Amino acid sequence: MTTRTLTLLFAFVLASLSIACEREAVNMDEVEPYEGPWLISFNTITYYSDSAKVRVKITSDTQVQFENGDAEYPDGLFLIFYEKDGTQSSTLRANRGYFNKKDALYTVEDNVVINSMVKKQILNTELLNWLPNERRIYTDRFVTIETDDEILKGHGLEAPEDFSTYRILRPTGSFAVKN
Repeated sequence: MTTRTLTLLFAFVLASLSIACEREAVNMDEVEPYEGPWLISFNTITYYSDSAKVRVKITSDTQVQFENGDAEYPDGLFLIFYEKDGTQSSTLRANRGYFNKKDALYTVEDNVVINSMVKKQILNTELLNWLPNERRIYTDRFVTIETDDEILKGHGLEAPEDFSTYRILRPTGSFAVKN
């Protein structure tokens, strides 16, 4: 190749690269901000502790986190609540869950089951809210609570997060009354 051919080839390559590298001006007002997940994690474990002792352990198959701190648990989640001495007091399982960072609120739904090991009772509902900062759970949905000797039903419930006591807001059905 001659010098002239190499010079022309070099000029052609430079011209091609400069054309390919030109960018169109983008009006940022017309660009929609990304609102999707910024992190998807698998097989996650989250701990809540108090005075260096684990109080709650949350496990999930999938955790989807958003830029604002909110999270979704599309494949469900499982929580274990612990007493101060480290023993398990209760568990909570649900098929879906959400965390709202602004309100510090977990909402779980679809086949929600709480099992109290201490009181030997099981709660079933379709939606439940948990406020970890206040250590309480509540719902306005229909609930069923099974104990060793009775089944309680009603709409709405308030309880501490360990489900050691509870109050059904609008009980329904028959109940045994102790004298």
